[in-house]
Amino acid sequence: MALIKAVTAKKGTDSKGDETIIAIVTLESGKSGSASPPPSFFNGLSEVERNDLVAKSIKTINELLSDKIVSLDSFQQARIDNELMSADDLDKESVLAKISVLTVSLANARAAANEKNIPLYAHIASL
Repeated sequence: MALIKAVTAKKGTDSKGDETIIAIVTLESGKSGSASPPPSFFNGLSEVERNDLVAKSIKTINELLSDKIVSLDSFQQARIDNELMSADDLDKESVLAKISVLTVSLANARAAANEKNIPLYAHIASL
């Protein structure tokens, strides 16, 4: 078992210098994984809209999604994804929900891979 100790999100900068989200999943062992959404999620948005979406996603991850998966086993990816998608007060069809859930899910997969000391692709292949 690799229990999730904390899930946090913060503002970061992508390779183009634009604001983005960084989600970090930390396990009780101290190992962690981080992820950011693909830049394509922000296509067509103005800088103001993008920055607003980033701020709302960080708030959604820190205040809503983190509580759903803290203390769960990081190796149980399907359960974690189901918990994230079943969060109350989350419009499942919104871009905000998709960005937030995808980013946390990928950060968890990376944390689990790091716990196993294997590459991410090998961990995903084992799911």
